[in-house]
Amino acid sequence: MPDNYGAIYNDVVNKGYADIYEIDFDNFVGEQFQADSLQFTADGGLFTDSELAMLQKVSERFRGMNTKQIVDISHRESGWQQNVDDQNHINFMYSFDLKHL
Repeated sequence: MPDNYGAIYNDVVNKGYADIYEIDFDNFVGEQFQADSLQFTADGGLFTDSELAMLQKVSERFRGMNTKQIVDISHRESGWQQNVDDQNHINFMYSFDLKHL
């Protein structure tokens, strides 16, 4: 989870880059974050071509999965495994060692 996650989350929603929906999960009501209706292009200035390519790769990899499935996969990565016990922030450098993407 990035630092200032709540502020980033709110900013993305407030600027219209994503929508939030309330979902009934039987035992509780939660929020679903949906950004799949947007079309980002390099011309829009938000992302470079390589960043867009990575976003596409991530989208394809996790399409159709629920939050628990994605969390379970992320917990198999070395960044999580080597930092969870001490509750350390996960260094960005771990992103170059992702096994499940």
